[in-house]
Amino acid sequence: MLATTLHGLSRRQLTHATTTGRTLGLLRTSRQGGNAAYVLTDAGRDLAEVYDTAARWARTHHYPHPVSDFTSRVQATLTLLAQHPGATTEAGPDDEAARTLNSVRAALSQWAGDHGDALATNPVSARAQDGMDLAA
Repeated sequence: MLATTLHGLSRRQLTHATTTGRTLGLLRTSRQGGNAAYVLTDAGRDLAEVYDTAARWARTHHYPHPVSDFTSRVQATLTLLAQHPGATTEAGPDDEAARTLNSVRAALSQWAGDHGDALATNPVSARAQDGMDLAA
């Protein structure tokens, strides 16, 4: 099922993405209809909202290009924030793109405040967590 959501990824890329997601506490395994499945944790759902906010901003402002895919939009917007920390707070009243970029910065800051500690310390390996989740 995840392969259909993350289409275009090779099996190796999909395995890497799910392992990373589990390790970072963004995904967990669950049983749905008797089958093992991946589901987003609260941190994963909240991060998906941050990504969606970044992609909407980029789409509205044709960034990085008028026609870009979701991943390119999110990556470019987050890179912009990293390259210019605080630049958007100094935007003038006519600089709507810079002012509204603050919504992306705020969403990311909120996520980091709510879930950042999970990224800093995650003592349970993804495979061990899977075993515990499926055993429950």
